[in-house]
Amino acid sequence: MTPAERLLTVLRGGEVTPVPCSIYFNTNLRVQGHDCSRLEGRTALAIDLGVDPFVSVGLGHGTHAEVRSRTWIDEDVAGESWPIFWQEWQTPSGTLRQGVRRNETCANWDHIHWNDAAASSMFEPLIKEAADVEAFRYLFQPLAEVDFNAWQIATAPSFDHARALGLPVIATYGQGLALHMFLMGAQNAVLFSVDEPEAFDSLASIGHEAAMRNIEYATAPASTCSSASAAMRCATSTTPRSGVACVGRGWSARWPGPTNWDWPSSIGWLRVWSHCWKTSPPSVLTPSREASRT
Repeated sequence: MTPAERLLTVLRGGEVTPVPCSIYFNTNLRVQGHDCSRLEGRTALAIDLGVDPFVSVGLGHGTHAEVRSRTWIDEDVAGESWPIFWQEWQTPSGTLRQGVRRNETCANWDHIHWNDAAASSMFEPLIKEAADVEAFRYLFQPLAEVDFNAWQIATAPSFDHARALGLPVIATYGQGLALHMFLMGAQNAVLFSVDEPEAFDSLASIGHEAAMRNIEYATAPASTCSSASAAMRCATSTTPRSGVACVGRGWSARWPGPTNWDWPSSIGWLRVWSHCWKTSPPSVLTPSREASRT
């Protein structure tokens, strides 16, 4: 069985031996003989370890057309060992600015990425007060269809890799409350939740709205999409509709689906890379119920 078939069997309540195990390898991981910055290197490492590899892609978000952005670098900042990489966004609701230390992880950035590296390299948070949340709404909008089509073209090599090796494709559809940490750092996010609870909730809602749009893209039947979308949706499937499960904090998994796939398309809070349900499928959550746990 291929890794995709093994994981699909488990999620449908079947049994496989040994228990499927998939490990997330950070792209910054250093393993002798393997280049984990490349998809092929992470796949090879998983195969060498005897676990089930998977392909990870991420659905993103949109930006309002009126937003303008600029970046610059401060090479010499008092008390800092690293230069500071800055990005500023001008929105109809105000100007936002964020700075990160341009260390080894962020050295090649041409814009700020809202991820673990931004949180760990934070110099100046993006969200500094409650009023900043409404301005951020312009930066983090639900993905438009035209942007989703562009995403599919950009990720085509990853889907090709998965199809060639029979691997499942895991797609992050949202960041949950980790988004707060990426925007302001862990400590500031905790303090913000205490000092500005309503703004904290509003920020979570912004991320949630974008995530739900991504779930719609990931789970919609191919027949409801444009031809470009439909072509990519069917790239890993032998039928017009492939099986999709939403797993973990903000993850969605797609497999080459059998003709009798009939599960609801959103299956919440599973971690297929570390757990296995051997005799029955996990609890099924509709997108609206899953949303309450984002």
